[in-house]
Amino acid sequence: MPADCPMMSHHDGSPNNSLLHLIMLALFVAIIIAYLLRSTLLRHKVQQACGSFDLANELGHGFCAVLMVPMVVSNLMMDSDVRFVSSLLCLAGTIFFLGRYLLVHVLRIVTLEKNDWWWDPAHAGMFGGMAIMYFVHDHTIWNAEATKILLWVVAAFYVSFTAYYVVEVIEDIRESNSQKRLFYIQADLSHVVIGLAMFLMTLFPATFMAMG
Repeated sequence: MPADCPMMSHHDGSPNNSLLHLIMLALFVAIIIAYLLRSTLLRHKVQQACGSFDLANELGHGFCAVLMVPMVVSNLMMDSDVRFVSSLLCLAGTIFFLGRYLLVHVLRIVTLEKNDWWWDPAHAGMFGGMAIMYFVHDHTIWNAEATKILLWVVAAFYVSFTAYYVVEVIEDIRESNSQKRLFYIQADLSHVVIGLAMFLMTLFPATFMAMG
């Protein structure tokens, strides 16, 4: 891989991408508000329309968007303490969703039930990729070639993650129940925004992250 791989570049001194970061920040805040509403005022409507309600899942999505905010706010991203705490919180999200999946998987093996909670590993990967992005921000402490390979893996995960939810959005549009359609589209569009943003940040951090 070339030494000047874009995903390993610091800010190149080009004009500040403040408008781009502002748009991304607005999208993240919109996701936070949407999931806050889904978790509180709209909780019963979500359960009625979708047939189930998972509070940890709802809050987890909003929490993910919260942890993406520092990535587009220069004063936060340039603060090493903020990066460190954010990376630990992302790691905690990874452990929680992966741990919950494994626990449910074990319980369902014991009860001979099928474990169809595929979304927990996906969300663990979502948080895990973010943790890696925070950890490797100061990439001089890492082996450069190993870091590049790791980031290519993260990018591959996010592009597949995004593509899956784009297909889901298309399927959501065909949903006949208008309320269910609305909640599904909002949730799947949020996944598309998060996945695409992280994919672009992984490949082009100097452009899509507020790195100074």
